[in-house]
Amino acid sequence: MEVEDWECVDGVIRAVLCDGSTGPVIGRKTDQEQVLIDVEMFGGLWAGDLIHARLPVGGTDLPSEISEQFKTLGIAEWKNAIDSELILAARKEVNEAHLNGILKRSNHGQSTNTRTDSVGFFNFSKKCFEESDSEESEFDVEETVDANIVEAFRQMELIGASFQKLVPMKMLCPPQGMIAMYPGNESKYVQHYDNEKDDSGHWRNFRCLTIVLYLNDPIWNASKNGGVLRCKALNGMNLEILPSGGSIVVFDSMKISHEVVASKSNRAALSMWFVTPDILNTDASPQGNIEDTVRLPKKKKRNPIDVVSVPKVIVGNIEESNESFGFNFFS
Repeated sequence: MEVEDWECVDGVIRAVLCDGSTGPVIGRKTDQEQVLIDVEMFGGLWAGDLIHARLPVGGTDLPSEISEQFKTLGIAEWKNAIDSELILAARKEVNEAHLNGILKRSNHGQSTNTRTDSVGFFNFSKKCFEESDSEESEFDVEETVDANIVEAFRQMELIGASFQKLVPMKMLCPPQGMIAMYPGNESKYVQHYDNEKDDSGHWRNFRCLTIVLYLNDPIWNASKNGGVLRCKALNGMNLEILPSGGSIVVFDSMKISHEVVASKSNRAALSMWFVTPDILNTDASPQGNIEDTVRLPKKKKRNPIDVVSVPKVIVGNIEESNESFGFNFFS
């Protein structure tokens, strides 16, 4: 994993984030004046999401109803937020990706007792929001993603960025998004948080805001199709949200537990998670213990590790470096 900017203080190497702030631990300096850098080993599995995040692009005025929903419930549903033609076109591209085997259960690595959807994670670059005359792709991804999916993610970012004024943390745009397909057959995802503390008290990742865009038919019947999103709101209310095409759901990644109930029909969605460096203010090493990683036994080998000879002053670069809302309530 490439790390563009980093700094060393007292032998501990930390990434420098897109806004110039200090990021997570990514390595250490040895007594032999070498730097060992391994993002996942030192910073945790999800450190790359924060290190490669960028400042959000755009933003728009939110309808007052949406703002009030989010303030009161910690979750907001914006119906018909995205043009129906784009939804239909993106749905066709997702269906094709699923049929071609790009979306897989193995990509999320979780037990079938936990979730049974098929997914693909795609890395996005800043280029996808810039006009370019280059013949190279404007969308830097791990897998091939078609233009309508690109545009859908772009609009999700614009809407997500608008929630910054409602989120008491600095939000950075994630480097990747997820495409998920629940292929009927009672496929589901059990109740969970998108970010929560593990048994040792560390946050599991850096997610602070979740944005989901549904690509299904706009007419979705809970009894016939299943697959509703069931959430626990901040005020204690239980909510059921239909995954109707064109709807966007935004919620607090750290406070809203949710599940996808058994789906009887194909259920397609795009998801992205804004991340925050503010977690580092109270949790210096999500998913890990700084003391253990900084003091790794010298003879213990773990791959991959980048070993770079450096001078005594270690600061620099390394190149490895049109209803708008609505819920169904139930008790």
